[in-house]
Amino acid sequence: MYKSMFFLVLIFLVLGCKEDSFDPFVEDNTASGFMLCQINSSSWSANEVQEYKERDTLFLKGIVTLTSDSNYSSSEINFKIINLNQPGLYGIGEDELGFTYGVKGNYILKSAKNLPDVVYTAYYTEDNLMTITGINDRSIAAEFKMKVFSQSFSDSLLITNGRFSITY
Repeated sequence: MYKSMFFLVLIFLVLGCKEDSFDPFVEDNTASGFMLCQINSSSWSANEVQEYKERDTLFLKGIVTLTSDSNYSSSEINFKIINLNQPGLYGIGEDELGFTYGVKGNYILKSAKNLPDVVYTAYYTEDNLMTITGINDRSIAAEFKMKVFSQSFSDSLLITNGRFSITY
């Protein structure tokens, strides 16, 4: 009986530690449209947008290529939209005890060197919101704002006046 219980606990731990990836892009998933915002009051406008759909989850990525920065090759804003198929106001955040969010978001500075990327993640606060204004099986449009935090919570970025309209 103890062996069965041990294996059950082990399976639960392995399944519970599954990584919640933002980067399922395995091939060219270039879409058309735009994604733009203000990051700490500076304009940010993606020069490329991508999408990937897997069952009821839509992954969106806006990319800015950084040609004048020797440390970083690009910056990205990523959204993971889960089980949402109608317009509305949704919180952006990471799942936590008792709460499951339909929208997850992050901001990534992609390293131009052999260093780790710098990842900022949105955790739900009353200001982390996305208003989906239109969504169907071929396109999505929304407005967003979110505060994202570094992995150590020692740094944050405020992303405001965000909007996108993407056809895929």
